[in-house]
Amino acid sequence: MRWSTVALALLVVVSLSGPAFAATLKVPKAYETIQEAVDAAEAGDTIIVSKGTYHEHVYADVAGLRFIGKGAIWDGNIEGSQGVSLEADADDILVQGFRFRHGTEQVYISGDNATVTKCTFTNADDTPVAIYGSGSRVEKCVFRGMDEEAIYIDGSDAYIAKNRIGNGGDLSL
Repeated sequence: MRWSTVALALLVVVSLSGPAFAATLKVPKAYETIQEAVDAAEAGDTIIVSKGTYHEHVYADVAGLRFIGKGAIWDGNIEGSQGVSLEADADDILVQGFRFRHGTEQVYISGDNATVTKCTFTNADDTPVAIYGSGSRVEKCVFRGMDEEAIYIDGSDAYIAKNRIGNGGDLSL
């Protein structure tokens, strides 16, 4: 009797905890735009963006999103209007494998434990990567043609390594 009560209690707890696995949302296969995928995303989901050029200013406020570029160009210039390519107000955001071009800030994250890795940033009108939060990582990225510093982090325990920076503004970091 005692084991069955414990097993029933565990079953109730597991069923109330929500989905056990994060989803993978694919752009443009399942979602036409990155913003549409973000709007459908839940905490911990991965958004895979396939080869192509995406002229978007995306806003995300879902924790734990993983943005993975597979030959994707994320362009912050929409019909002559420069803006932030990706603005995220959440913790545990990962941005990997994109080629960013144009725009003001290209990645602007307000949240802890942000990671930006294996991306290329060109021709930003402002700081390509700006992160406001602790435990941030920017690594293995290439920065070219900026008007300002390449990386700005306001927070403790930042890790910045193996980046290449060229043609920056007054400051590199």
